Amino acid sequence: SGAWACFDEFNRIDIEMLSVVAQQITTIQKAQQARLDRFVFEGVELVLKESCSVFITMNPGYTGRAELPDNLKALFRPVAMMVPNYSLITEISLFSFGFSDAKQLAEKITTTFKLSSEQLSSQDHYDFGMRAVKTYMGLEDVDDYVKKVIQLYETTVVRHGLMLVGPTGSGKTK
Repeated sequence: SGAWACFDEFNRIDIEMLSVVAQQITTIQKAQQARLDRFVFEGVELVLKESCSVFITMNPGYTGRAELPDNLKALFRPVAMMVPNYSLITEISLFSFGFSDAKQLAEKITTTFKLSSEQLSSQDHYDFGMRAVKTYMGLEDVDDYVKKVIQLYETTVVRHGLMLVGPTGSGKTK
């Protein structure tokens, strides 16, 4: 299959760089529309897989975000997104960290962040979104987490190899 690229928070890129990227994406899309097997990209001939695609995400209205130039807007089809259910995401994350009362804690955490975003003064450095919620949840020590660490140690004693997987910041290296 072809390569897929997803540029997150695309409108945070400098406007000058957006123009360059627009030209590069145009080159790829024109080659796809012509159904070419090979095409020249920035002086290098490349194989083109018809399943390749480029996606972008944007958060319009936030500080530091640029409006996309018209030539770049024309390259993408807009899709509206809805605000995620922070409470449910927080609940699932808390369950994965070993909290047995995750539902109640998730409600309290998300309510605190929601009230903070509504009632505190608006400052560029304030962040009450999902990143902040996830950061807060990672700061809490949990007895079950300690049990998992002990279980992991005991497993390393009796096994020759093991793989530990988890998201960034989940405590794999501590």
